[in-house]
Amino acid sequence: MATVLFLAAVHVNVVFYRSWPLIGDTASYWLRDLSILDSGPPGRWLTHVLHFARDNARDPLRTLSYAVVGQNNTLSVNGHLYFSCFAAFFFLASLCACIWVRTQSAFYAFAAPWAIFLAFCFWDPKYGLPSRLPDMPASFFFGASLFTLFVRRSDGSNTAGSFVAGAFLGLATLTRFHAFMYGALVIAPIVTMFAFERSLKTERPIRQFLLSHISFVAGLGIVAGYFIVRFLPEVLYFYSVAGYGLNQTVAAALATTGKKLILYTMGVPIIGSLALLLLAYISMQRTIRQKRDIADYIATVWAALSCIVLVLFILRVEDDISQTFYMLPGLFLLSLAPFRVSTAHQSYLTLQKPFSRFALGLTFILPTFSIASYAVYINSEAFLYPRPQAQRLYEFNRRLTDLVVANLPSTISQAPFLDSNFDYYARFVIPTAQLAFNRHARFANVFQIRQSQWQLRRGLPQDGSRGQWFSGVLDKDRELIMPALAKSVNVFMTLVDVDNPLANDVVKDDYTRELARYVARQMADDTTTWELRGRLSSPFGSEVAVYVNKTLQ
Repeated sequence: MATVLFLAAVHVNVVFYRSWPLIGDTASYWLRDLSILDSGPPGRWLTHVLHFARDNARDPLRTLSYAVVGQNNTLSVNGHLYFSCFAAFFFLASLCACIWVRTQSAFYAFAAPWAIFLAFCFWDPKYGLPSRLPDMPASFFFGASLFTLFVRRSDGSNTAGSFVAGAFLGLATLTRFHAFMYGALVIAPIVTMFAFERSLKTERPIRQFLLSHISFVAGLGIVAGYFIVRFLPEVLYFYSVAGYGLNQTVAAALATTGKKLILYTMGVPIIGSLALLLLAYISMQRTIRQKRDIADYIATVWAALSCIVLVLFILRVEDDISQTFYMLPGLFLLSLAPFRVSTAHQSYLTLQKPFSRFALGLTFILPTFSIASYAVYINSEAFLYPRPQAQRLYEFNRRLTDLVVANLPSTISQAPFLDSNFDYYARFVIPTAQLAFNRHARFANVFQIRQSQWQLRRGLPQDGSRGQWFSGVLDKDRELIMPALAKSVNVFMTLVDVDNPLANDVVKDDYTRELARYVARQMADDTTTWELRGRLSSPFGSEVAVYVNKTLQ
């Protein structure tokens, strides 16, 4: 199944990027992958990867995967999928094992997981599995951690299951840091539930209760302890300043993130299929379910609902589809195997036979249905043919990249730095230049896109000294921005009129709009430092001007 996912996701990207532009955060993560080429001192590829991963507070494990798959896959549109499907293997293996020990049906354990491939997020090239965002592989490890607790509990062992679950949560944390926070609030309580139930059946209840928790923490700590301790203060500070999607109203969270969970992450086909499987399972297996299995019932419902409540009602996350991926493992478990069956039941053999025949039929129906659903998606008009706005964006990105590549300095020893005064737009130009022209450039990351990002910056690159970079104070940042650009940027892309309503999507707030307007004026006036090399009409209601820094030639 993981191999099928890999091949299908590869095909999605190949077809999609023939006619669609780079969209959203997948371009940012591709840009970060390309930055591995420039990290650390000159040396072997492994040296570059290790140096970049060591200081990576977001997804060091995904970065380390490039040490295995090689430098060429860093440049490839599908190079990240080796790691994503490696994570998918553990997710699917633990899900199949979990279903098997809960249902005692190998046919059902093989067939039922095919239903999850009906979820739209598996094929979405912008935010789902084909994209470069780390949330999907992180949610795979998160799900593997959750399922492992149910697998090991079914054969009577809490300690080993807790340790493996902690290790998988550590892998999820190394793939996306905040998976650790979700694990602490969603998975850790399940460890407590099972440990408490197990302790009631042993002669040393306190010892058994503590062992499960110690094992869970040990698995997490061995895999990701150093990473958590080192970067937790930095991550908490970042979200305290730049957590603009957090602490919105419940109505806003439901209207955006909640809606995307139903319509874009899951979709009607999988919701209908999971509902039918849930009803079929309950109707056929309820007679032989484990009696008085209270901890399992509570833990299953908790696994399905706690992450939803956490994201939508406590954190109140607005308009972030990637956070819905962590809701799926618990929902899959509740839908596919909501309770355990008892082999000791007197009617077990009699009632299991019709269920086995039902499961055997599913082994043919669900894979066929999933493949057919994928074929319909990949050949749909909405996927193959971009809407006019996306077509204009695709053509603009190519023309802008052509102009930038034609003006990249050839007399400097290192790859040149690019920047812009709108939407971190170098993240779209740099990968396109790499793919289409085999020209390598780097992201200067001087001009920011939100006031909170200006506040977070440290270490002004003027003379190599430490100190405060931008502050979020408009007058101070005006004084700092042009010297910083002159010192660091080789080619700068300027949106001339940032006040046009069509520019609202690429100029995120009024603070950044004011600085973008100021930079556009200064670029045009400072002919000593900046030379205009061309202008292009853009989909953002204004021309984009490309300037070359004459002092860095």
